[in-house]
Amino acid sequence: LPENLSYEEAAITEPLAACVNGAERSNIKPGDTVVIVGGGPIGLMHLQLARLYGAGRVIVSEIKEERLKVAEDFGADLTVNPLEEDLVNSVKNLTQGYGADVAIVAVGAPTAIEQAIRTVRKGGTVNLFGGCPTGSSITIDPNIIHYGELIVTGTSGSTPYHHWKAVRLASTGQVKLRPLITHVLPLEKAVDAISMKERGEGLKHVLKP
Repeated sequence: LPENLSYEEAAITEPLAACVNGAERSNIKPGDTVVIVGGGPIGLMHLQLARLYGAGRVIVSEIKEERLKVAEDFGADLTVNPLEEDLVNSVKNLTQGYGADVAIVAVGAPTAIEQAIRTVRKGGTVNLFGGCPTGSSITIDPNIIHYGELIVTGTSGSTPYHHWKAVRLASTGQVKLRPLITHVLPLEKAVDAISMKERGEGLKHVLKP
């Protein structure tokens, strides 16, 4: 590992590598408006990567206010709590009715996918990055995809190249991982860490042997 990359940060370069894969598959171009649905650690990685790939505006949708605050700290241009505001209208208002160029769904919820598809412009891209529970289904008017000429894709996992790039981005500070690590616990506290994760407390939890 590079000397300036801690073991704690290195431990979460694996999900970052998957996010690199997702960002590249999403084909973000300079100046694009990008919507990220889900402001957890994965969404916050995607936020930073969208900036690196040249996004002009990044919108983050998240139901937890503390995560929206972190997204703002990372430079999100607009944060939306979809329980309080209509995400689609918020995106349309920001883009003068045009819609986003790219939407990345960084949460495993069918309703999030349905929302994301309606946020993008004609010819836009929607990346289903967050895995939904087995057997999940979505309800969407196929004409939105057909007449909107949308590209709907998905990404899961990564290659050695993506891992190399993730380590490089993290070690050079282009992607900041330290703020995403909210808990560092000894291995014997693994059950506590899992419980905190299930309760939605914090972002990334790292165990140290």
